Amino acid sequence: MTQLPLYDIPEFPVFQLGKNSSVHMQSIVNFLSYVVERDQLAIDQYLEPMGHYPFFLVAATGLGKTVAVPVHVLIRQIQWSGTAGNPTPRVWVVEPRIPIAVDQCNFMNGLWDEFNQQSGYAKMPPLFGCKTSKQSKYDFAPVQFITTGVFATLTKSDRLEPWNDRFIIDEAHVTVEQNPDVELGIALARSQQVVVDYMSATVDTHNIQSALKVENIIQTDAIRKVVWRHNLKHPIDKAIIELVGATLIRADLDSSYYPQPGTFPDAHAVREAVSETDRSHGMLAIVNSHAGHQSDTARLAAAVRSNYPDLPVLQLASEVIRDPRKSREFERRLADCEAENQNYLILSTSVVEMGITFPNLDYVVSMDSGYDQETIGNKSIPVVAPLGVNSLLQRMGRVGRRRPGIAYVACEVDAEYSRLDDEQLNSPSTLTYEPISFPLASAPLMPLAYYICQQEWQDVDSAIAGLDLPSHLHENSDRMEYLKEQIDELSDLGLADGVELTPLGKRMETWIGRADLAYTIQLQKRFEEGADFPEVLFWVTATALSEKPISSMRAQFDYFVDHAESHTEIPHHVTIWAEENHEDLAAFEAISQAIALTPTALLQGTSGRQDQWDYSEFACWCGLAAFDPRKLVQAIKGVEEIWKIFCKINGPDQTFTELFGDRSRIQLADLPWSRLAASLPHMAIARQLRNLPGGTTIRVEPAATGSFAWRDLKHGHTGIMSQDDTPLFLQPDKFSARVTPSRQTKESDTVWRPAHLGYILPELPSYEGDDETLDVTERFRWSAWNR
Repeated sequence: MTQLPLYDIPEFPVFQLGKNSSVHMQSIVNFLSYVVERDQLAIDQYLEPMGHYPFFLVAATGLGKTVAVPVHVLIRQIQWSGTAGNPTPRVWVVEPRIPIAVDQCNFMNGLWDEFNQQSGYAKMPPLFGCKTSKQSKYDFAPVQFITTGVFATLTKSDRLEPWNDRFIIDEAHVTVEQNPDVELGIALARSQQVVVDYMSATVDTHNIQSALKVENIIQTDAIRKVVWRHNLKHPIDKAIIELVGATLIRADLDSSYYPQPGTFPDAHAVREAVSETDRSHGMLAIVNSHAGHQSDTARLAAAVRSNYPDLPVLQLASEVIRDPRKSREFERRLADCEAENQNYLILSTSVVEMGITFPNLDYVVSMDSGYDQETIGNKSIPVVAPLGVNSLLQRMGRVGRRRPGIAYVACEVDAEYSRLDDEQLNSPSTLTYEPISFPLASAPLMPLAYYICQQEWQDVDSAIAGLDLPSHLHENSDRMEYLKEQIDELSDLGLADGVELTPLGKRMETWIGRADLAYTIQLQKRFEEGADFPEVLFWVTATALSEKPISSMRAQFDYFVDHAESHTEIPHHVTIWAEENHEDLAAFEAISQAIALTPTALLQGTSGRQDQWDYSEFACWCGLAAFDPRKLVQAIKGVEEIWKIFCKINGPDQTFTELFGDRSRIQLADLPWSRLAASLPHMAIARQLRNLPGGTTIRVEPAATGSFAWRDLKHGHTGIMSQDDTPLFLQPDKFSARVTPSRQTKESDTVWRPAHLGYILPELPSYEGDDETLDVTERFRWSAWNR
């Protein structure tokens, strides 16, 4: 028996659904009752307090919040808007990732169709839609599952109405923390009197009232089964084989992997649940990386299969969820294991924190590390950091839904909780939820600076104080000073005049936050100045690679060019790194040659499909040319993404049509990549690269053990670099460069690294003939300059 609220029917309870249908509020109430009863969801008893004013729901995973709450909120919006006969109410559910938004839309419409069929109603149009950067489905539906980018766009528009629109931010502890645009969107929605609600499984609520202006905090009772926690005290690589053997292969209840009687109050219940017969038993191991042969999932899968060849090992990551074919294959294999009562191991990335559930999990293993975004200056860089307690508890919550379970912690980076013994780890006072942290307290502020210039806010301090951002940015004098510096940088780049965008600045909106602004501006300017298409393609490629060093594409422990003849035992059999005067030109030529090998396999062709290809042959070619094949494919996908943005911005321009033809027909795969590099004005481009804003000059000197010391002559940064990390010939001299910060882990010191190196040459007449007064090094560099 459900405990739904008693909903009052408003004066106007019927609204249009699709072109030719309408739906009564009572049908929505009946649908909600059906959904709750169908899966025996416990969320119904917590719906009553969710009225018109914003709420923050803290609900354990498996309670049914993502299924039931959007429908309940729609009913509340119908009650609210139905008193005045307003247009169709709209509930926007913000999800952290595209696959979640799409899948939730499809799942809920499946329930809606099932409800109408079993109720004997005529087939109705979908009640749920989704809107992402990739697709838009059922725009007319009153409940829309959207991504963070769509949320940011909506809140900056003038299309929202307090009577009709309402937002629910799902998985708020992740969705808010990782997205500065979401924090700004929350403030903008509030300023328009649009209600924003929140749902989260793991969060400390003490700062919610002051930061999010939410007084209605609803904390559900712990409707969960007990979970025993165990510290493996070893990295997952060392622990996984013995752990799998003692659990999935043969349950050794006397081992340390199970709670022993007398050491844990619910030991008997846990042991009995995980050793049940006549069903499958699953283990979920959550790791950090999936892509590549040396990723966590690949290494662990190989090790487990080697020791236990009959155990099904499944792999899950965003890449799998985004690919319909891979996703269906994963679901099929999991269903087969369940149907055949076969134990299984799932190796997954953090994607499982985003509402993904599995029916028969008994065990979950989590590393104590994850990736965090560290901001230094105006750069956001990924670093390995201790996994936050909220994320750890979210992962542990994958078990304990249907029956008691076990959660293991693997020690990778010595997080504080991975030092605890089992008694401490299982104490209710040890692992406590952390409050939400808000990204604008530390994230790059360039997007916010650009928005300020869009709005032409003359008094920046008053405007930011008026927004009252959740991070209370206006109260941090250092961050406010940094924000004003970002506005000044927009002026220096020619994108703004004071706090007003220039015509160029207005055209650059789509580029903000996509790549190094200096490169995006140069791409746009050269296109508008009439550069030919090889040069435009060069700037598209350079923009895609603008925030990565050229060494990011190189195979590990390999080299580009053997200038010092120290790698004669491992020569490159494919000469791809030309004698260029700038790394960006060398990267463009190398990528052009790679694409020319099999363009419609690496890039989308005119047919809209990608050709099948032999990855092993491609990987072999990469090995002969110093490329890491996975990183090369990633780089080329980045080029394709920048190309799509470029086409979207400039496609309607007559200049684009004259240069490339009809944008609906032109595809990167169709361009003559084998001839592009040879068609470039190399000297002119090298000069442009050297003069890009944000660059510097470094001096390079030989150092011990064959490496080179460098010093940034503008900012004073210093470091060591290897000849193997650049195709340019390093020698005592000055080079143009862009110096960027990086960290290996969050606790590491900031390391500054030079990237995008280029030779600095005097303006001399062209070199002709054999002049014995020029040494070999100068001749090499000069010939490269005047190729």
